[in-house]
Amino acid sequence: MNIKSIGWKILHISIIMVFSLQIIYCLYVFFVVLNTGNFILFNAAASLDMDLLIKRRLYAIELWISIVGLVIYLAIVYKNQLSMVINRETQDRE
Repeated sequence: MNIKSIGWKILHISIIMVFSLQIIYCLYVFFVVLNTGNFILFNAAASLDMDLLIKRRLYAIELWISIVGLVIYLAIVYKNQLSMVINRETQDRE
């Protein structure tokens, strides 16, 4: 294993860790720090302070962007392995 491959592996692991930490952080802020007492707001959103509502929505958007970013990154990196698994399953069905 040469230095270049070690560097790529460190970069790969660090990208996954950054996405994972971002997801954990957003979940923590959304459900613990900005907790309104209810898991889902429903009609309580009408009586909620506008600043708190906007903060919750922004963290929810940030959470979704982090999840989608991680999924897209993993799909790009592991595209060949995923296609081999899918092809093997379709061949087994036939």
